[in-house]
Amino acid sequence: MLLLFAGRSAAVAQTIQPGDRVTVVKFDVSFHSGSDVVGKAFLCESFDVDQVNGDWLWIESRQGYLRRSDVVPYDQAIEYFTERVRTNPGVDSYYQRGICWYERDEPDLAIADYNEVLHLDPSDALTYYERGRAYEDKDDNQRALADFNEAIRLDPKYAWAYHERGFVYSDLGDNQRALADFNEAARLDPQDAMAYVGRGDVHLDNGEYVQAVAEYSIAIELDPYVQSAWF
Repeated sequence: MLLLFAGRSAAVAQTIQPGDRVTVVKFDVSFHSGSDVVGKAFLCESFDVDQVNGDWLWIESRQGYLRRSDVVPYDQAIEYFTERVRTNPGVDSYYQRGICWYERDEPDLAIADYNEVLHLDPSDALTYYERGRAYEDKDDNQRALADFNEAIRLDPKYAWAYHERGFVYSDLGDNQRALADFNEAARLDPQDAMAYVGRGDVHLDNGEYVQAVAEYSIAIELDPYVQSAWF
């Protein structure tokens, strides 16, 4: 059954044309330009296709090519992951569909899938982090904070959980704790652009404009696509 579904997905992918929108359905996907890797795409990120060149899709907004086999048409992505849940209802399948729901601005549906993951594996720090993000999108800061706390308890070196908890503390008006979390995220992962965005936000909120610009500049240098650093 999985082979049949994979074949059907491959057939669908062949219909992708310039102007279509596609969704990434694999982990560790890269943008390519010539022989160079020019960026990374996250699971369930979506992009508009500007050109089609054989097995490669040119994404102008990222100045690179994606492989056809790494994406499906945007309007079929939920079906793709739902079929995975139906044929293999395990941690990975629910987690991946949860990510897709989250990227579609459906936090409640994402949370439902993350709940299934945590029922199957209560020690999954990554899923606590992702569920925390979904609660954050719902402005449910207390549940978000609880999930980020649990993610950090399970994995004390989880830099992204620190920076997301920092944003919750910022929303709650606790800039001291927020800055401490952003500092810890940057210490654990100096390439974490959002840690510098968070520090910039704290400085901006404190009226420390020179320091804010310096932090945002680091964030942009690390990841030019971090829009929240362009203020």
